[in-house]
Amino acid sequence: MKAFVLIIIVMFISGCENSVGPNFLNTHIEGIVTDRETGSPLDHASIYLFRKETGFDGHNFWSKQIILERVPADEDGIFRIYYIISDQERYYLGAERDGYSSTGIYTAPRVKFARAQKINIQLGKKY
Repeated sequence: MKAFVLIIIVMFISGCENSVGPNFLNTHIEGIVTDRETGSPLDHASIYLFRKETGFDGHNFWSKQIILERVPADEDGIFRIYYIISDQERYYLGAERDGYSSTGIYTAPRVKFARAQKINIQLGKKY
């Protein structure tokens, strides 16, 4: 909670609506989720933004996904994820829907300016 209040204060003091600190930026990703074979929009798919965390425990390397935000696509397959990025992190985008498997994980764009990033996601049917 203290970090959230601090971010709001920094945004207010800076007078810049998109800046939240020297290495952070407000931005968003928008796009559409479609069926890979037909190109038809897929309603109510779940889209999630995550980062990967890796480490070494002394014996093994490990990796895990840390989900930062999850949003549903609307009835036309359109989604928007708003988030604060760090220029020190790499972000990824995944999608899932019943009866479909993701065709891959999309790397969320790293940006220097706060503007909408457009990413279209295609999901293939499970057989």
